[in-house]
Amino acid sequence: CGTLLPVIYDDICAHVSGVDGQVENIIINDRQQSAAGQGISFRSDFTCPNSETYNVYDIGIIISNLLQNALEACEKMKEGPKYISLSGRQKGNFYVIHVRNSFEGEIRFNRYTGLPRTTKESPSSKAPCLHGIGLSNVKREAEKYRGNLDIRIDGQEFIATVILQERPNGTREPQKAEALPLKYDPASLHSGAG
Repeated sequence: CGTLLPVIYDDICAHVSGVDGQVENIIINDRQQSAAGQGISFRSDFTCPNSETYNVYDIGIIISNLLQNALEACEKMKEGPKYISLSGRQKGNFYVIHVRNSFEGEIRFNRYTGLPRTTKESPSSKAPCLHGIGLSNVKREAEKYRGNLDIRIDGQEFIATVILQERPNGTREPQKAEALPLKYDPASLHSGAG
């Protein structure tokens, strides 16, 4: 059984080119196979971060959630081309992940979180709804790296962009954001000062 695992892993790696990370490679391959099984076009131009300051599991959480959401959106489509496009690139001290996918219908955003509202229903009215936490997880992971999640809609295309910043001092562990001191001057509210 010990020799079977490397053979299976090598087979998985052969399906996704240009991906160096083991965790990311497995996630992308899994989502690519799911897409192919549903007739969804899947394009990937993903390069793992070249910095040791990014945790592979954090990157895995981000791409897993973004790709799962994209698959679910395409599954619901009744007409039109179904596609998912993933890219990941290092740009200086930043790492940018970009996912585009087709969708059908209307997306409503939660006014408090700025994230799309879930369209999934809880299987039981007595059970708490655990749906819709994927993009919250992506946002949380981005914030660990002093980054952000940007979501845009362009016609019937959903576009999610995650920007991560290298952690200071080359640390692999998330840094807590330092609170900036707030300066509040009540007089500025009435004087028109800004």
